[in-house]
Amino acid sequence: MKKLCSKIIELKHAFHIFSSDATFEIKFEVLKVYFLIYFKLNHPDRVKFLGKDLYFCDISSCFSLILEIFIKNEYDINLSQDTQPRILDLGSNIGLSVIYFKYKFPNSIIECYEPAKDSFEILKKNISSFGLRNVNAHNKAVGSKHGQTKFYIDNKTSASTTSSTSELVSFVECINVETIPLSSCFERKVNLMKMDIEGAESEAIYELMHSANKHNLEYLIVEYHHHHGALSIDVLSKFLYELEAAEFGYLVESTFDKRPRKYNEVTQNIKLLAYSKLSNPPG
Repeated sequence: MKKLCSKIIELKHAFHIFSSDATFEIKFEVLKVYFLIYFKLNHPDRVKFLGKDLYFCDISSCFSLILEIFIKNEYDINLSQDTQPRILDLGSNIGLSVIYFKYKFPNSIIECYEPAKDSFEILKKNISSFGLRNVNAHNKAVGSKHGQTKFYIDNKTSASTTSSTSELVSFVECINVETIPLSSCFERKVNLMKMDIEGAESEAIYELMHSANKHNLEYLIVEYHHHHGALSIDVLSKFLYELEAAEFGYLVESTFDKRPRKYNEVTQNIKLLAYSKLSNPPG
């Protein structure tokens, strides 16, 4: 039965690849990765993607990210008005979002932040392997102030995609990482901020939206982690209020399990695309 379920999931992946709106080149590249994994032909720590060595820690998590970013186009956005857009990538993990942004906006300048040491080392290898120019990687977390903060690792490696500075229900290790206030990244205009920081987004956004630098942000794509971590509290309205008060509009997308054991135990990832109303006036 397990084998049958596994085959169904694998076929589902293939279907999503074929039926997506991604370009033929991207579909072809993702299918190559898919078959290398399926037939166990990939190297233990890397796989060929877009003609380059893509390094990873866990192939399953890596392929899930490839599907989300390149097939489902989670970070698709139009920044065509800017010839050299500035992008801030928070929670870069191993760098797939950075590769995507560089593929879509070749002339972009990207500052990426990843506090997990294992992920950061792989991120640097992928930046080098793909020959990405004008990309600066920082082994730091973003929050509300300068200093140190606790970082909760939920697996044997900090390269896990769900390790976080927000306290987890269960974790195998807790370490200290350097943190900086989010507003310090906005001394000049940032066309796009991508944020996937596993539950720490509320604190960071509050700090930015109460700073003088908030209007240097044009677009924000954030994965908001509802009921994340040990507290599992409902504060989405406060997060949205901070955006509204700072004159940001937003679009929301999400799904959830309609029949869980307990609703307050359901972790829900909510995607928000926010935009500055000052940079995007009506009409």
